[in-house]
Amino acid sequence: MVRPVEANSPKVGGNREQRVRVPAEAADVLVRLEALEARAEPGARLLPSLDDDGLLHVGDAWRALSVLEEKLARALLADFGHAVPASTLLRALERDHAQTVRQPISRLRHRIGPLGLRIDFVPPRSYSMNFAAREDDAP
Repeated sequence: MVRPVEANSPKVGGNREQRVRVPAEAADVLVRLEALEARAEPGARLLPSLDDDGLLHVGDAWRALSVLEEKLARALLADFGHAVPASTLLRALERDHAQTVRQPISRLRHRIGPLGLRIDFVPPRSYSMNFAAREDDAP
């Protein structure tokens, strides 16, 4: 659907879809960008990501992970915010740590805490990576 662009006014209002006719004046683009930023969910967080070098990123912050922590983080990030069975995490560790995930999970918890992330135990035998509660999240 094509919507007409007002010729003389870069004013933006409501929740309408924003379009800019190219070539666009810088003022028009800036007004539309400001409107989009204002409509963005306040306090929205970027999902964590793990790069090929074993660096876990959350926004501009990052932490270097060991090979073992990287394997666990990849498995947890694949289903971020949801329960991941301990058996899946054990398979991710391969032969590195075949008996239990408790100790590697504990180490990973300490490593990712400064990024605002946490790992929770989900009964009966699962773990979930999620954002840690922020002070401004309190009611």
